[in-house]
Amino acid sequence: MKIIINEGKAERIKELINTKGLNKVSNMMGGFSNLVKLMGFNSVSEYIYNYLDEHCTPYGGWDGPDDYDDEINRNGEISFPIGERFRYGFDYFLYDNDDSKVNIRSWLWNELEEVFEVDGRDDFDWKDVFKRWFQDHTKLTVDWVE
Repeated sequence: MKIIINEGKAERIKELINTKGLNKVSNMMGGFSNLVKLMGFNSVSEYIYNYLDEHCTPYGGWDGPDDYDDEINRNGEISFPIGERFRYGFDYFLYDNDDSKVNIRSWLWNELEEVFEVDGRDDFDWKDVFKRWFQDHTKLTVDWVE
């Protein structure tokens, strides 16, 4: 059964999650499954991906994959400023052995941990969604996120 909620209420729930975190709001909404349905998402991964699009997209938007390839070939790393704050949120590194990682800066890591932490849930990990989200937008390979 799909629960339908009006857009205004869904936005209010998003605001609550952004300020109080997923754990507290899911408890307020009668459990995690109810919350996901109330938000109109099919899964928590879909919600996290949407959140990342809204809150972590680089300032000015994403560049094209060729631009990222060129910068990696020149520098071996790329730093990504986030939103209007123009504060660096994450960096991409390609090492000589072709390993690659996204390093999320501590201020953003703490913010994401606070929003997406859900006690007793180990069936999803926001870092896996972040990795997929980053790869989808840049077309760069990511071996790990830290």
